[in-house]
Amino acid sequence: MGKGAGRDWAKENKRAVDGVDDYERDPAPEVVAAALKQMRAALESKPHATMIKGFPKEMFTDAFLMRFLRVRYFEVKNALSVLSNYLEWYRSRKLTPATLTVDRVAPMLRTNVISAPGSVDVNGFRIMYMRPANYFPATMPLDELLEAAVYVMERLADEETTQLAGICFLVDMRNWGWSNFSVKYASQWLGLMQNRFPLRLRAWVMLDTPSWFGAVWRIIRPMMTARFASKWKFGPLAEADKYVSPENRTTDLDGSFAFDMEDWIRHRASLENVTVPPAH
Repeated sequence: MGKGAGRDWAKENKRAVDGVDDYERDPAPEVVAAALKQMRAALESKPHATMIKGFPKEMFTDAFLMRFLRVRYFEVKNALSVLSNYLEWYRSRKLTPATLTVDRVAPMLRTNVISAPGSVDVNGFRIMYMRPANYFPATMPLDELLEAAVYVMERLADEETTQLAGICFLVDMRNWGWSNFSVKYASQWLGLMQNRFPLRLRAWVMLDTPSWFGAVWRIIRPMMTARFASKWKFGPLAEADKYVSPENRTTDLDGSFAFDMEDWIRHRASLENVTVPPAH
């Protein structure tokens, strides 16, 4: 693949959507084939061969590698960087994408702190939804929250259209307080969301942020790249229509989109052939 081919494709196939670029399709088949060949060659050579050590070979299908190429616009070097960070996260927890199943994360999902209801924002990007007021760092394991978040992102990344388009991260900040925050939690959460997973972040929307959030922003802003921080938007729930239409907001956000976490967990358990104990 010629140097800059990914950038050339990106330049030719972008459209402006609310200040960000949206790439709606893959480059020409020969560009895709060359990128996949280059990526596979890199993974078979040092130092990248150690990156995939311990993971099953059958995991590295073309479809799997395409997730990383798409998120970095078919620039192989950058795609390998995201893949390295992604595998490092799984290795640190002695997991693989195949072993991170819904039965493992169901208890955290049932708190409704994190979900992907299946709706989209006003630009058509899939929504990942968070209710930070439901998470208490002092009493709830951080690893369980991070694993649940990665599980939800994996499900979003199962969709090829979402791999290409990206997601909107929608945050309901109502009832959130200092007991829902810790520096360790913020650091690991923001680290997870930046250059570690093959999903493009299109917008990070904060609804009904408390007036004193500026004190938190001063703590967390140094944990972000400038590009990542530029995606953040703030507004009251009363103006949520600017970001997500009522028919795409769940009922707790004054919308009409129906989502039942227990139904979703049961559906996923059936697909994954695992057993999830009933909620207490």
